[in-house]
Amino acid sequence: MSGLPEAVVTVTQTSIIGGQSNPIEMEIAGQDLDELNRLALDSLRVAQSIAGVETPDTSVRPPKPELRVRPKREVLADVGTPALGLGMVLRGNLEGIEAGTFKSRATARNYDIVVKFAEQEGKEQVAGFLFPGGPGHPVVLAALGAVEERRIPIQIIRKDKERITKLTAQLAPDLPLGTAVQLISKGIDEQVALPPGYRYTFAGVYETMAEGFQGLIEAGIISVVLVFLSLAAIIESFRRTFLVLVTVPFALLGTIWALAWTGQSLDLFAMMGVVMMTGIVVNNAILIIDQFNVLVEQGVDRHEAMIRAACDRFRPIVMITLAAVLGMLPLALGRGIGAEPRVGVGVATVGGILVSGVLTQITVPILYDLFTRRRAVTS
Repeated sequence: MSGLPEAVVTVTQTSIIGGQSNPIEMEIAGQDLDELNRLALDSLRVAQSIAGVETPDTSVRPPKPELRVRPKREVLADVGTPALGLGMVLRGNLEGIEAGTFKSRATARNYDIVVKFAEQEGKEQVAGFLFPGGPGHPVVLAALGAVEERRIPIQIIRKDKERITKLTAQLAPDLPLGTAVQLISKGIDEQVALPPGYRYTFAGVYETMAEGFQGLIEAGIISVVLVFLSLAAIIESFRRTFLVLVTVPFALLGTIWALAWTGQSLDLFAMMGVVMMTGIVVNNAILIIDQFNVLVEQGVDRHEAMIRAACDRFRPIVMITLAAVLGMLPLALGRGIGAEPRVGVGVATVGGILVSGVLTQITVPILYDLFTRRRAVTS
């Protein structure tokens, strides 16, 4: 299709809910349409210079020709012809006039009868169209109106009562959306001078992802607070509750490691997995702290009780971790059409649960010893 004249060929990946979708959708807002087109073309050159940004395109298209007739109202008033009549006659000369409708009794169908004159090529004949004037004196269109030829834009896109132009692009699999937006923004800020009153924003998938990230961060904070309050009420100790919540940063480390190792990006679905994982990764530390409380009540020294609790709960922790990892593994290994969002959730959850389970078994006794060593020495 590259050999077709004046053909603009783009390849896009369908979105999850269907339809056309472009990961990069940048909008430049301003007043002057020519200035917007210039800024869009400059931004296009910036996007083309970035590795991983594929098939960039803009909403700028070549203008189309137009013949505009401006009626001379003072002349029309002298000949007694309204401007509306001038337009109707002009339309009849160009498109033809529907003279009537014929209905066949045999077929019960309607047939439109249109009067159409012989076609003549050439736009120059428009100025010579004849219109009724005085008796026996027709008047040409050039005497009744000014015929001018110009070029007009094919489309004018508006958003929030402002004119905008768009820059769209696809991304290579190894270039995350957030990184691509940062590279494009940096290139535009350095190479494209935006006049006062003009600005650019990223819409589409990136805008949805940014809004979703903000909501998920708020949900994550609320979930951590709720887990902390519930554990503090059950364990009856704020210090030990903080020790349990140490597993949450371990889960975040595991999530980042798993996404980096598999080449996935931290998208909206992966963030949902992190929020859901908050209430799962604390279970391992709860088992250790609960066994620690039991041993302390039996008279065992606190430091020895923490070590024995970690050893006693090793098998349950391994069973819980493996059960959770194996349950989420099908999502992480999903393939086929529509599996991309599920893979991010599976990889993030599997990596967070696995790393948190391993580090919890090692670090919880060490952190308890560090936090209580000074008090033991003072005693």
